[in-house]
Amino acid sequence: MSVFSAADIARMRATAELIFDQTCMIERGTITNDGQGGWSESWGTVAGTVACRLGVMSGAGDIREGASRREYSDVLVLRVAYDQDIAQTDRVTINTDVYQVEELLDEHQWMMVKRARVTKVNDA
Repeated sequence: MSVFSAADIARMRATAELIFDQTCMIERGTITNDGQGGWSESWGTVAGTVACRLGVMSGAGDIREGASRREYSDVLVLRVAYDQDIAQTDRVTINTDVYQVEELLDEHQWMMVKRARVTKVNDA
């Protein structure tokens, strides 16, 4: 039994979606065998104009040990509607910046938004 009614969850989801201040395009990759031992990769659009919000996960960060120093980078989190089709390994474009979906975070029956940890893959 859920603590929240279906109407409560719908109301909370509608309120949560008010934070979306950007739009993105979600693409999914396909690998095709070329018949000669190689392959080609192509990207197809899953969703063209998706309301979203890209932000930094509070309290988290990646620390990478380099040859001569430690590097710190923020963990980026993309938020979309709770029922948006997005998968690990998808690619997301916001303006001209491209991000790779690394992981989908905490899915459960009463989630308000879907969250994905993403990494920027271009230097636009």
